[in-house]
Amino acid sequence: MTYEEFWKLPTIKSYFPLNYASGNNWVSFKVKCHQCGKFVSNHRTRGVVTSLFNGNYRKVNIDYEVVAHGLCHACDVITTAKYILHEDMTMSGRDPDTGKMNRWKARQEDKTSVLFMKPQKLMWWKKLLKWFGIK
Repeated sequence: MTYEEFWKLPTIKSYFPLNYASGNNWVSFKVKCHQCGKFVSNHRTRGVVTSLFNGNYRKVNIDYEVVAHGLCHACDVITTAKYILHEDMTMSGRDPDTGKMNRWKARQEDKTSVLFMKPQKLMWWKKLLKWFGIK
C-alpha cells in the first residue's frame, strides 16, 4: 500500500461505535505498530469496516470485519490489522506473534479509551437484583 492510497481511506474512528441488537457495543479499535509496539493514533488509523452476516434462517448474527492500516508516527511504517469483531464481544483473527487463528475476549484498556469493551449485557437475575437495589 502506498502513502497516497493510505491517506485516501476513511479513518477507522468514523465507523465506530458498532452497535448490536443485544445492546453490546464496540466503541473503538486501535492498531499497534508491529515494529515499535506503540498504539497508532486515531487520525493515522485508516481502513474499512464491513458487516458480515452468518447463521441460519432462524437466527442471524451480524459480525463486523475490520481491515485497518496504522501509520506509526515514530517508525513511519504501515501496520495492517484484519480482525472480525463478534457480537459476544470477542475478536478473532490471526495472532500477530504465532500466525495462527485465535479468538480474544473483550477488555477495557482504561476509563477514557476502550481497546476491547467489556460486554454490558446483564443476565435477567442481575437486572432483577439491580432493580431491587441489592448488590
